[in-house]
Amino acid sequence: MKKSLILILGIALSMTVMAQTAQETTVEFNKKHVQGVCVSFKDYSQDIVKGALTNRLEKDAALKGSNVKGWRAYLSQQFMELGTKNFDIYTNVMTIGKKKDQQVVVYLLVSTGNENFVTSASEKDVIDNAKNFLNNFVAYVRTHDINVKIDNQNELIAKLKKEYESLTADKEKMQNQIKDLEKKIISKEDEISKKDNEIKKAEAALSEMKTNL
Repeated sequence: MKKSLILILGIALSMTVMAQTAQETTVEFNKKHVQGVCVSFKDYSQDIVKGALTNRLEKDAALKGSNVKGWRAYLSQQFMELGTKNFDIYTNVMTIGKKKDQQVVVYLLVSTGNENFVTSASEKDVIDNAKNFLNNFVAYVRTHDINVKIDNQNELIAKLKKEYESLTADKEKMQNQIKDLEKKIISKEDEISKKDNEIKKAEAALSEMKTNL
């Protein structure tokens, strides 16, 4: 019983350590260091995380994005996950670290306008909401990754089926060609037989002519 309890506690602790947790950070934006929040991923590619973030903000939340100074910006828009005000929201998905310890990091900056970025000191509730959003986003990335894999597998199956149908059509075409050739061979054999009879008749006539000399 004690061993089982220790094992369960060990697994729970391991899962807690492995789970990604959003945190406050300082990042460079427009040649200035500003406060924001971030969350990191070890098991997903930059493309998967970036695609998930775009879907979450632009498809699910219907925010209008544009590229600003190397960041994806959602200017003067309301995102209820952060609050009821209109904010300028800036996001970036970067790969950091060496290949062995490489991580994909999502950065989220929130501004009240004119690059006046909120901090935990100025608007703690907004920073907390941003952290909650990124913490929930971890599960969203996992689902997005599975959906992408499913889509890719469906595309692979569709491609393989198309190739299968093409090969089957080629086989049927070849089989029809074989049938046509077999018919032509039979017809040719009849012609050969008739020609052989004609030769024999001609040779017989020649022999008869010779005997009359």
